[in-house]
Amino acid sequence: AEFQMLEKHMNTRFDLIENSLKEDIINLVDQKISADISNMKDAQNKWFIATILVVLGLAGRIFGVY
Repeated sequence: AEFQMLEKHMNTRFDLIENSLKEDIINLVDQKISADISNMKDAQNKWFIATILVVLGLAGRIFGVY
């Protein structure tokens, strides 16, 4: 009887630890995905701005602005 109670107590503790780890892992993955999306947006914005500058530069050259 004492062994069964100890076993139940250990199972409860392991379940709590497992649930805590799952939540921590899910939070870390969510943060990583959010950071990756943010970095992708920054890179996309940089490419967009660079492309606009190149197009404007070529247009200025073609039309003799400078």
